[in-house]
This record gives sequence, C-alpha cells and structure tokens, in this order.
Amino acid sequence: MNTDHRPSIDRTIMNLVKNMNKHVPARRNLEELLEEPRPHVIGKDGRKQHISMDELTLISKIIPQEEWKQTRLPILLEMTTEFEETAVRVQGRNECRIVQSVLETRKSGNRIILYLPEIQQLRRKLQTTTQYAFYTRLNPKNQIIP
Repeated sequence: MNTDHRPSIDRTIMNLVKNMNKHVPARRNLEELLEEPRPHVIGKDGRKQHISMDELTLISKIIPQEEWKQTRLPILLEMTTEFEETAVRVQGRNECRIVQSVLETRKSGNRIILYLPEIQQLRRKLQTTTQYAFYTRLNPKNQIIP
C-alpha cells in the first residue's frame, strides 16, 4: 500500500477532529460553579455555555463537599474510533461516580463505557453538565486535539 499521502491524510483528519471540538469548554470545578449566580463555562470557540443550577445541586448531593474542588465539569463524553457501536467513555473518579449515581448503574471504576441507551438517559438528566468531545487514534496520547 502506498503511504506517501498518509501524513497529509492524518493531518486532515486531526484538523477535522480539532474543528469538531471547538465547542468543548475549559472545565471548571464544582465548588466554583456553585458559587456563581449564573454558572457557566467558556468553549474554545469563546461561546459562553450556561450550566443548570439544578444539575449542579444534584451533583453536589452525589459528591462529598470536600471533593467539589476535584470535580471538573462539564463531564466529557468521549467519542472515539475505538468503539464499533455508539458508545462514549467517561473518565475520572468523581465523574464516574456522578454517572453511576444518575444512571443507577453498577458500573464502577475511574473509567466507564456507556452505550446509546445510557448516553440518552444521562443526557436527558444532565444536559448542561455533560459535553461530547471527539477523539481519534491518530493522536498518540488519545487526548482532545486542541
């Protein structure tokens, strides 16, 4: 197979994924969001995304107060080419605890995989405190491409 064009194709795909993630905000901790009268985050594209106080209150009941500073929101629903079906990955101890509690699931750990019915249920309950982010295997660290 001729791979002369591979770097160009990889670059094109990575730029596409980068553009798809322009909406992804800088994450903020639960404690600081709860202190604001109108909690929000700012996307990479500069747009303000409001966070529901009802959702923050729900999350604050799940996570002990001493861990609010370590709880980063919105929770990223990581869409990746790793999965053959519609699925997302959620990472982080507190983020996974929130998802487990909201979905009333037995899944545990610092990294869980959710499938379409679970994704839909989670997004209905946490519309403003969850956010899709797209990943590609072309990125060796499997991180969001800035």
